[in-house]
This record gives sequence, structure tokens and C-alpha cells, in this order.
Amino acid sequence: MQNIDLICIGKLNMPFYASGVAEYQKRLAAFCNFRIVELPEAAIDERHASAAQVEKALEKDGIYVSVGLCWKEKVSIIDPFVRSAEKQMYAAKKKFYEQEAHDRRRFRK
Repeated sequence: MQNIDLICIGKLNMPFYASGVAEYQKRLAAFCNFRIVELPEAAIDERHASAAQVEKALEKDGIYVSVGLCWKEKVSIIDPFVRSAEKQMYAAKKKFYEQEAHDRRRFRK
């Protein structure tokens, strides 16, 4: 079964957000393991911040994430945007684990 994590920066304290997430959680329960991860808010100066800015802001709180962002005012087909964001995210993840401090292979014997 597939795992899906919805990562929220800040709390889902607005009722319409909470009810929307609850509805999707109910719908997706039969098809995947759905989890909501609420991270503390991070101060980001720009409205359309880069992935590096988001990662750096969260690292201050000891939270390490790989981020892929793709933004446009109006979108008619979402697939190219998802692919672009995923490509960026996996490149960031690869770069993160290439650092010796984060290399998971060093613990293997």
C-alpha cells in the first residue's frame, strides 16, 4: 500500500482546511496510508520562496526536508508541474544524502 504524507507548515487551525483534509483522508484511506505531518511555522520572507529558502528556514528548527516547488498563476494541466517539482525534490534529496553527515550507508556493516 502506498504512503502519502501531507506536510503542513503551521497548524491546520482554520475549520475549512481541517474539514477538507479530513474529507480527503477519509476518501484515501481505502487506497493508501495517509498521514498528516504538521511542522512549526518558519519565517520565510518571500511569497514565492525558492525550495532552498524553505529548506533553510526549516533546518533552523532541526527539520530536514527535500522540497520541489513549481509555481504558476494559472495551470490547465498539472502533470508537468508535478514532474518538475518531483525532479527538484529528488535532486535535493540526493544532494542531502551525498553529504557525509547525512550518509545513511556509514551505519551499515
